[in-house]
Amino acid sequence: MTQHDRTERLLGKEALSRLRAACVTVFGLGGVGSSCVEALARSGLGHLRLVDHDTIHESNCNRQLHALHSTVGLPKAQVMKQRVLDIDPTLQVEAFCTFFAQDTANDLLEPPTHCVVDAIDAMGPKVELLSRCKSLGIPVISALGAGGRLDPTQIRVAPLDQTVGDPLAARVRKLLRRRGTLDGITAVYSLEPPRIAATAPILSRDLFRGRQRIIQPSMLMVPAAMGLAIAYEVIRTIALDPSINDGPTS
Repeated sequence: MTQHDRTERLLGKEALSRLRAACVTVFGLGGVGSSCVEALARSGLGHLRLVDHDTIHESNCNRQLHALHSTVGLPKAQVMKQRVLDIDPTLQVEAFCTFFAQDTANDLLEPPTHCVVDAIDAMGPKVELLSRCKSLGIPVISALGAGGRLDPTQIRVAPLDQTVGDPLAARVRKLLRRRGTLDGITAVYSLEPPRIAATAPILSRDLFRGRQRIIQPSMLMVPAAMGLAIAYEVIRTIALDPSINDGPTS
């Protein structure tokens, strides 16, 4: 059997062919983003674009798939690229060790992509990314609050304007309403209230380049479950319901 035989048996040949021809851009390679990327790589996706400015820290080892003691200090995007190429050497992967910011947004979103994954934890870049995807007509799936939670069975998927019980979602909705870009965004969130209150980053005009980071209490279970749920939504959007997205936006 070949690497993707079991996937083809589950999805069907036509759906797998759509995945092999598709490009997905993932912004943010933390606990959620790294789990999502690995699931997509193992599922037969053809092209990944990975965006994260950060390097791996020892504190990441409790929840991020690329975080090993041997990779501490290395760029997350480059390490994740090498990891997924070891999973599937036929995968086309681009790694961008940069911020999503006002002066990088056009270059990062301009190439054709079938779907965008928002796994950004900073409010300013998150809202800007969602707003730009909406204006460009690119399907986008957004990860909401995973910090301070333990129960992966509480993960849900819903339109962003229908999420409940997530303080981060409420702030994102408020800011997107001001821009008139709230409708049509899929969100992955948790019904579980945070066990320890985590303050969301403060909105900044400069999209948080060099921002002060806020420590979020977190373990593997919820970020990983959220990343896997996002990967499923990406696969559903591209391969299982092609009427949602007939091709990349150029």
